[in-house]
Amino acid sequence: MKKKTAFLLTIVCALVLLVPSIAFADGPFKEYAFNIELVEWEGPNPESIKVPATITVVDKDGNTYVTEYPVGADSVEAKAGYGMNRITIEADGYQTVTLDAQCDSYLTPIESFILKPIVDKNSICELFGMVTDEDGNPIPGAEVNWGNYGTFTDDSGFYALEAQPGTANLMVSAEGFALYAEPVSLSEGGMNKDVVLSPAQTAVLSGTVTDAGGNPVSGAEVNWDNYGTFTDATGFYSMEVEPGTANLMVSADGFELYSEPLSIDGDSTKHVLLTAAETAAAETETGDGQTDQTSSDSSKAPKTGDEADIFPYLLLAVACAAVLFAALRYRRAYNR
Repeated sequence: MKKKTAFLLTIVCALVLLVPSIAFADGPFKEYAFNIELVEWEGPNPESIKVPATITVVDKDGNTYVTEYPVGADSVEAKAGYGMNRITIEADGYQTVTLDAQCDSYLTPIESFILKPIVDKNSICELFGMVTDEDGNPIPGAEVNWGNYGTFTDDSGFYALEAQPGTANLMVSAEGFALYAEPVSLSEGGMNKDVVLSPAQTAVLSGTVTDAGGNPVSGAEVNWDNYGTFTDATGFYSMEVEPGTANLMVSADGFELYSEPLSIDGDSTKHVLLTAAETAAAETETGDGQTDQTSSDSSKAPKTGDEADIFPYLLLAVACAAVLFAALRYRRAYNR
């Protein structure tokens, strides 16, 4: 009798552990959400949508979550279910967007969704023309943008885009050429607008990268704006850039990152001295001479993100072990 009672108690305990572990195996102890950003886009310059939007998320179990997206918001957290979800985004004056997306963490990284305005086809007009250099040679692959509308020139330098009437900046860019920008008013019936690009002004930025002892640092990565290069065996670097102002950043293994704003209006020389990285990174010197000790023991930090997901599975493992233990006890008792 005692053996049967112990067996029944073991089964009950196993079920108490097993049922919630199965029911909550894919994350009951947290809420899932998408971090969503909505932009209006017909070219390379996305802008926030001009009206409120409604985000509807339906998870794999059929549960529906509705989130309102206010005007001027950078992004919103749209509640979702674990796993695959169907997202529908609706806003007045914009085409409806529907797609499937996976949600398997507390908060997914920001997802940018492009909403295209609903256009009155009867009011569309065409902006077209040729893009050439100063010698009249066509420039293929040039990027042409008018307001939120954009396209690229073909092999013959020709471009054409459809847009609604209005006034906006016509901007044309191509590698090796200066940016072209001019306000253009587009009316019904279309417009032919040819563009001539001028060569970009360039300057040479060069210098050396050394350590505190004056020794050259080879293989250091040197970046200024969108331009980059590496130092040679003597620590020398050189690159051709367009004049302007940007951060000069230099990095190398074993050294702290160097960063400094640098304006360039012609050929420039900039020598960089790198500081060796601290070996005891956990200790930093405070202003009063005291040492601020920062613990690197990650085990003392609270668990975040998917690390907490292990709990339901541990619960499931304990429940399975309990069922197995009960079965073995029953078998042993039966054999006796």
